[in-house]
Amino acid sequence: MLTEPPAAPHGQTYDGPAPRPLTYGAVALPASLTSVPTGAFLQSDRLQSLTLPASLTTLGARAFEGCVALADVTLPDTLAHIGKCAFKNCKSLQAV
Repeated sequence: MLTEPPAAPHGQTYDGPAPRPLTYGAVALPASLTSVPTGAFLQSDRLQSLTLPASLTTLGARAFEGCVALADVTLPDTLAHIGKCAFKNCKSLQAV
């Protein structure tokens, strides 16, 4: 059973989607990651906490849509683009 997210291919882009069922509550994406693609963690309803690396520049559309338990995320200063509905229906998220 998977207990941590898969490594980003070639250390650059996470090519999700997240494995189903998502069995972990906290995810720390690799430090070299620059992009999270469209729908990568779509409806990962057990995801509670997310650590995005300082190297991240792009969050794809719907990347975390439907992550209803997601309550904690900090966006890095390097983030230049957040796709449409990236955090839609993240009902536990109070602030970004």
